[in-house]
Amino acid sequence: MQQQKRTLAVVAVLAAAATCAAATPQGDSMIRDMEIIKKCNYTSPVAKDVLNSALINKILLDANNYAFKCFLHCLYREYGWMDHRGEFQLRPMKEFLHDARLPVSVIRKLLLFCTDTESRDKCDRAYDYTQCFWGVVKKPHHLEESQELDQDPFGVSDDFETPYHLLGDEAN
Repeated sequence: MQQQKRTLAVVAVLAAAATCAAATPQGDSMIRDMEIIKKCNYTSPVAKDVLNSALINKILLDANNYAFKCFLHCLYREYGWMDHRGEFQLRPMKEFLHDARLPVSVIRKLLLFCTDTESRDKCDRAYDYTQCFWGVVKKPHHLEESQELDQDPFGVSDDFETPYHLLGDEAN
């Protein structure tokens, strides 16, 4: 249960370092998360009120704030969810979300729908993903218990090359 709380908290940190449910990281993990936030705020400075609004309330004050979008890209890069070009790294995302014990339907949306952004700009892609992420996890179903939780959420091996392989037989 403690690991689930920690994982949910880090999922939220990945989605603009927002807190998720009542989960709060503790000890070394909290220190690491704060170091990443500081590092990303150093490379892409964001005003304190903008950060607080995003971190605490999951509200983005200015959709045109490019520095904040790049701050998000930095967060995702540091946690291994995006590379330096802004491409999503589905394997670590899948593993992390599965470990968070999210329902399979939520994981599918986060991996397939939320990563399908039209933008080619790495910072805009991070922002688009965050907006979608918040829309999906704010719904009550994100904390449901599911019989599918202990299964591979996609029924495929981890050697997929594209997100479409995650769909398994449904793509046919």
